[in-house]
Amino acid sequence: VVFVFIAKLFICINSALKRREVFDLKVIRTMRVLGMILLAQSLVNMAFVWIQSEIGETILSGYDIDIVFADTLDYTRIVLAFVTIMISEVFKIGYNIKEEQSLTI
Repeated sequence: VVFVFIAKLFICINSALKRREVFDLKVIRTMRVLGMILLAQSLVNMAFVWIQSEIGETILSGYDIDIVFADTLDYTRIVLAFVTIMISEVFKIGYNIKEEQSLTI
């Protein structure tokens, strides 16, 4: 479900950029939401893997088996999320400059 929503947001951003609506508040908000969703999804995924490893360790505590919590943090998705959020902030600054320019004579 989340992947479908991310794809929908990406398509909305892509179509707005094709219409040359780069400095539009709707595009800026959509990019920010996309970055937040990517970040949240990565952190929730890591939490689920950690919980599963804790449950597995509890179940197998009587046996001579060690469960190692592997590094499951998806750094690529986290970096992509922060880059998307930063780009949305740059676009917001561009939007403010555009608004100021339209108000000057």
